[in-house]
Amino acid sequence: MLKLHEFQVGYRGGFRVAPQTFVLPPGIHRICGGNGAGKSTLLRGIVGELAPLSGHCLLGERDTWRQIEARASIGYAPSEPEIAAHLTVGEALQF
Repeated sequence: MLKLHEFQVGYRGGFRVAPQTFVLPPGIHRICGGNGAGKSTLLRGIVGELAPLSGHCLLGERDTWRQIEARASIGYAPSEPEIAAHLTVGEALQF
C-alpha cells in the first residue's frame, strides 16, 4: 500500500506539487492531468528521484526517500528516459 501524508515535491523556488494525502492499494494506477500539472514531478518524488520538500511517502511501512528497499519494488518508466551520454547503445538497452 502506498501512503502519501502531506507529501510535497517540486523544485525549490519553482514549481511544486501541493501537499498530497492519500492511500493507494497495491496494483496498477493511472495518474491523469494536463501538460504541466505535476504528474511526472509527483512520480519522481514517489520513486525517490526528487527529495520531498515536506511530508512522507510510505510503501507499506518504509519511507521511499529514506529506504532504498522501498523504491526497489516500485516500477516507473518515464516517457522520456534520461540515459547517460557515456553509455554505449548496448549498455543503454541493458540498463
